[in-house]
Amino acid sequence: MCSAFAEQEGEVSKTYQLYHSLHSTTATTDPPFTPRGSITLSKTASSDKMEASVQHLNDCLDKDAWNELVKDGSGFYKIKVVEEDTGRSTITSIPSCEVRRANFR
Repeated sequence: MCSAFAEQEGEVSKTYQLYHSLHSTTATTDPPFTPRGSITLSKTASSDKMEASVQHLNDCLDKDAWNELVKDGSGFYKIKVVEEDTGRSTITSIPSCEVRRANFR
């Protein structure tokens, strides 16, 4: 068993917190990351495979702010994933117009 995963009641799982921000390349400061939800990786009961479940916070996207970034054409959507136990994190970004084009999916 990998020590990076917590074992609870015979199940192996690991949870990561998700944060996000809307970033305009024309802004002088970066906005803070705000909570977005969480991802839990857990071992399936029937095999050694891992499966992911995602929990989103309700109404965490400001669509008016998105539309401003898309209209400006210089915005990015940033996602930060934080490991609960160690606090280690990783960040990725995508142009805001690509997220809007995909209807926020």
